[in-house]
Amino acid sequence: MSDVFPIVRSVLLSRFPGIGAGMSTRQGPSADPALDFDMGDDAEASVRNRELLLRRLGFAPDRLAVQEQVHSATVTEVTESGLVPASDAMFTVTPGLALGIKTADCVPVLLASPHNHLVAAAHAGWKGCTNGLLPALLERLNSEGIPMDELYAWIGPAAGPDHYEVSDDIAAQFPDECVLRTDDQKPRVDLQRTCRLQLLSAGIPGEQIETSSYCTMCHPALFYSYRREGERAGRMLAIIGMREP
Repeated sequence: MSDVFPIVRSVLLSRFPGIGAGMSTRQGPSADPALDFDMGDDAEASVRNRELLLRRLGFAPDRLAVQEQVHSATVTEVTESGLVPASDAMFTVTPGLALGIKTADCVPVLLASPHNHLVAAAHAGWKGCTNGLLPALLERLNSEGIPMDELYAWIGPAAGPDHYEVSDDIAAQFPDECVLRTDDQKPRVDLQRTCRLQLLSAGIPGEQIETSSYCTMCHPALFYSYRREGERAGRMLAIIGMREP
């Protein structure tokens, strides 16, 4: 069993040696590479894969905080590892603590303010995109004294606009430029572009926002996809944190 396995990384965030950030794929080191116990994964394999992913990104294996993601607009400050109840965005100023976002088509958004020693992470599906999750997170960070022009953001792999069909009433909640319409299909929405527009609107400079080109639905060998595989789809884990000095 090899400890070498693919991780999707942000070129932008990789510029900062004190920040560890990346996202797992379904090509983990074990025979069952999923990382989410809730999907029926083998518990031993899941623990091993999480530990290896954390070590690869520069964190101790027991220093991970994950959320009970409920498609809310709730933002939580995190100071220790473990489960964060009923939350979809979190931030920390605690060195050595990794924040983890589980996705399988939704958008993981990872943010860092290296100058202010802060990192944040959000889980943005269509509900998060329309209920103000990212604006709520950025407003909270602003209230904590974090200038928006000192934030850097990575919009990670997610279901792309060619495939993310929604109903007309959901499409109506998105900006027009983020909705694709054709005569023979349901409306499709661009979640990643919606996230980018929200980050820009809050004052983050465009050159400080990176969007992954990966679509989770287009790459079945690399990513799980809820829309492609259904209820039992595994989950990827996107992580960001400040490494210990």
